[in-house]
Amino acid sequence: MKSKAVVLSVCTALVFGVLGAALGGWLGWRDAPALPTTEQAQAIAATAFPGVPITKTEVDPSTFDYDPGQSPVQVALVGGDDYYSGYVVLTLATDADPVRFVQTAADRLAAAGWEVDNVPDYGYAARKDQWHLTIHDSGGFPATATSADVDLVIERAEPGPVPSLTLLGALLGIALGWLLSAQPRRRPVSPWGRGPWIAGLVLLVPAAVVVVSIAVTQYLLNPATVEPMPIWDPIMTAGVRGCTLLGIVLLLAGMIVTRVVGEARPR
Repeated sequence: MKSKAVVLSVCTALVFGVLGAALGGWLGWRDAPALPTTEQAQAIAATAFPGVPITKTEVDPSTFDYDPGQSPVQVALVGGDDYYSGYVVLTLATDADPVRFVQTAADRLAAAGWEVDNVPDYGYAARKDQWHLTIHDSGGFPATATSADVDLVIERAEPGPVPSLTLLGALLGIALGWLLSAQPRRRPVSPWGRGPWIAGLVLLVPAAVVVVSIAVTQYLLNPATVEPMPIWDPIMTAGVRGCTLLGIVLLLAGMIVTRVVGEARPR
């Protein structure tokens, strides 16, 4: 019985750690830099593609948001599709070979002080100061020999405090989860509390797995130039958000019932 209680406490602490990491990352993004103005974006385009006409400019100033048209109630309760970061997109027309065209642009950006990487299956990505930039054809990543137009996409780079706040949130969450799950380690608890507690943990597993995979990919595998993904992103997506919110409710309900009801009654 004691070993089961320890397993329950460890799982609770880990889940709280994941939720704390997501909250820490979200707080870090509250200090996100502004996107470049249209004039600044055009100056960047002129550096990468001198003399090439810009045929279209698209701006979304939001830090992170859903595609418009989705019900606010739906996204609040169960999540939604296409949760994305704000951007400035400049479309440039070219008759040149897009692959060589983009390679030359990447070289120019590197010469202008941008950190540039050619990431497999992603295309050219660059970062300088508070902005992140990608270059690809208008159909997606990366540029191909059949491309017609090229998009230069400028987004916010991840703010400096985000990794530290993510780690701090994870550590505080683990500590809090361990403390709040102390009662089952001291004495048997009622099934009225244990049932919702375990059900809540199970429902939180999908979010926990994806959050951890994002953290590992972003901070250990991807170069700094790759577009940052918010660590709380899976909690915003359709399906996972609903499971996460229901899991939090059941987990907290199980903890509260455990404290109120107390020990399991002997049979």
